[in-house]
Amino acid sequence: MFKTINIGLNKFPATPPSLTNATGGVTSSVSVELAQLYHHYYLDCYGRVPPNPDPAHFEHIQLLTTQTEFRVRGDGLGANPATRQHRSNELGQAFFRWFLDQHLDITYFAHMSAALQGRLTGVLNGFRVERTASGDTPDYLCANDANQVFLGEAKGRVDAISFGKKDFQKWRKQFDRVSVTDPDGVLRSVKGYIVASRFARESQPRVKSLLLAEDPATRGQPFLDGSPEFRDVVVSLHYASIAQKLDQPLLAAALQALTTVPEEILFQVVVWECLLGPLSGFHFVGGYYQSEPGHSPFVFQSDGQPIPNPHRPLRLDLAKGTFVGLEIDRFKTIAQAARDGTRVLQNLRALDRFPSVYSGISFLRDGSILGPAEMFRPVSPQTF
Repeated sequence: MFKTINIGLNKFPATPPSLTNATGGVTSSVSVELAQLYHHYYLDCYGRVPPNPDPAHFEHIQLLTTQTEFRVRGDGLGANPATRQHRSNELGQAFFRWFLDQHLDITYFAHMSAALQGRLTGVLNGFRVERTASGDTPDYLCANDANQVFLGEAKGRVDAISFGKKDFQKWRKQFDRVSVTDPDGVLRSVKGYIVASRFARESQPRVKSLLLAEDPATRGQPFLDGSPEFRDVVVSLHYASIAQKLDQPLLAAALQALTTVPEEILFQVVVWECLLGPLSGFHFVGGYYQSEPGHSPFVFQSDGQPIPNPHRPLRLDLAKGTFVGLEIDRFKTIAQAARDGTRVLQNLRALDRFPSVYSGISFLRDGSILGPAEMFRPVSPQTF
């Protein structure tokens, strides 16, 4: 399912190709696939325990109108101002990740709070990310496959936003409250992005939902050729969150702490395949969250082969469960990084952009996937 949102850019040296219209200017609106938006929301907001309803069903979808444009029912995402603000900001973070991934080819995201915990030299591969003043800091460290690292600030609002308003001025100042120092002690400038989203409400039909994006930078000398070691930090923190969702606590802890586990430690997993034609060549490490207590979407024959479980065949309204997985080669790479260190991640690259094949499945370029459990089948247990 797709929704549209209006868009505006500020201080971009060049308009991203996917946001360029026929005359060379910035397109006025973009389409948002809700499955992908929810996927970013799920990765960002939840740990191992899934939301209710299951991860494949966008929690906010029931709060949207049936119009093509992205519009919230009633007076906003909640019954009172505090709830509306909290939910709007969560959704704003999802839009931030979706926008950078979809239009700027920035695939990996780590919460700034995780980086600010690394106070000892070498914890961040010799880099230091430090708070320089009191107050809010940017929300994210982000990275791409060109060895570039970015700062990111995400906002969601139901009230008006614009580049000239005092809110944007306040958000820009947050980039001055952190510094990035390289292993040689040189203060480095890090490009940043602010993505602020305003969600139109049914009670204000003349207002349109709007996404505004801007790119400030921190103080210091720029990285001349990128920074693969710093990029690896962000990638490790990104996949630590995914490993946690795959019920791999030791792997997640090693990636989160940027440390290693003994070589003899093996990660036991189950490899799955997708049954949907366009994705049939992919294998994933993962598992499922059941929709109904005590109900498995599969039963196993005596030869160990899984077959669909005909549980309550007369009930057509029962979902089988939700599959959460990571493409197998990416899992192998992060498992190796947990033994040999983050330098292994320099060989990890995002997947090509994959066209939408079904509204209930989301497959991101980091290799993570969400979808109905009945569209996946366990193949075999393996250790890595």
